[in-house]
Amino acid sequence: MKLMRHFRREISIAWSGLEKVVMTAAEQTAHQVEVLRLSFQIHDKERLMDGVFERMGRFLSEFQGNDADRLAGHPTCQSCLSEFKRLQNELKFIERRRYDLREENVGTKWAEFVESVYKSGMTLEFLILPFHLKPSSMTLQELSLPQGTLVIAIQRKKRFIQPHGGVMLRRGDRLTLLGPPQQMIQVLERFASPH
Repeated sequence: MKLMRHFRREISIAWSGLEKVVMTAAEQTAHQVEVLRLSFQIHDKERLMDGVFERMGRFLSEFQGNDADRLAGHPTCQSCLSEFKRLQNELKFIERRRYDLREENVGTKWAEFVESVYKSGMTLEFLILPFHLKPSSMTLQELSLPQGTLVIAIQRKKRFIQPHGGVMLRRGDRLTLLGPPQQMIQVLERFASPH
């Protein structure tokens, strides 16, 4: 009987975990679909704005040499300007919404990740490989980080490099490290002063 209750409890925990994963995947998919939909809307608004520019250009080329004030008051010109302003406002709104969705997704995922790291007793640290590093370049494996320390990201200027043992590191590379707090202190102290 005890074994059966334990088994039911384990199935319940596994099911709730699976349900959470499925819901997270569904939410992420819906989020990506919304960003994609907004991208299509942006493309459509830009295409419509190009059409307004083209129409205005044709109108102005037909009436070359006419008084600019008279042309500005012409119904075709007024219509084009009005439509352009409307499209411009709609485009700004859609672009802002897409930007907010992208930022919200990135910020939320990172915040959740950091929170889970600290709850597990681990810590995240950033290490910039010092310019006194000898030799000037080495593989990640040759860096000889303590067992249990993970490099989860390598940034070189504005570029991110996928970490693996054979990747060549250079002075000035920024490494994002994950590991136990005591090991992080040792790693940071090791690279803080010249060898």
